[in-house]
Amino acid sequence: VSARNIQLERYAGKDGVYCNAQMPGNQIKDLCVINEAGNLLLKNAMRIQNLSARAYDRILKVARTIADLTTVTTYKPTTWPKPYITGVWTERAGAGECEV
Repeated sequence: VSARNIQLERYAGKDGVYCNAQMPGNQIKDLCVINEAGNLLLKNAMRIQNLSARAYDRILKVARTIADLTTVTTYKPTTWPKPYITGVWTERAGAGECEV
């Protein structure tokens, strides 16, 4: 429930947007900032799995939700680490199926 409340606050005043899944593409860059290690991991995942730009956006949205679930409200590159991206990667790829 607290993650949903964080998202409701974040998107207050934005018509039709109530959660990270509905986040417009133009907000992803500002709201889903990852650190260098997370960015490298995501780039490798994109290359290895030949993922689309849409998949890239979806991974970042899910990672933002994982950060919300752990109540990480500051999402500077130094505070939004690789584990959030790794969590999404593991869910998408299946444990042990992909090497990055």
